[in-house]
Amino acid sequence: MEHDTGFHHALLRLSGNQTLLELTQKLLDKSHRIRLLTLNARPIPEASTQEHTATYQALAKGDFPTAIEIHSSHRKRSSSELIELLNKITGLIETKDREASQPYGKRYLTT
Repeated sequence: MEHDTGFHHALLRLSGNQTLLELTQKLLDKSHRIRLLTLNARPIPEASTQEHTATYQALAKGDFPTAIEIHSSHRKRSSSELIELLNKITGLIETKDREASQPYGKRYLTT
């Protein structure tokens, strides 16, 4: 899990944009806490490892459009996976599919 956070932090450092790094650090911290919460409820993140490797390889070749495409797809897939796990664990994450059934229109997070 430390490697996952480190990978994303390294990508941000490569941008050379200190403001971006500082702003996204809070999101990385939150993401790390969520992964800790779901650690025992999910399989080994093999897909993430493959996506990180593919992103790195594209960057090493200077193929930035491919790196961006792979990483964007990775973020969408992994975010959806974590939201699904959190919903199973806590029942606090609401998705658009479940909004209509929520009493009094109460929603915690809409995806």
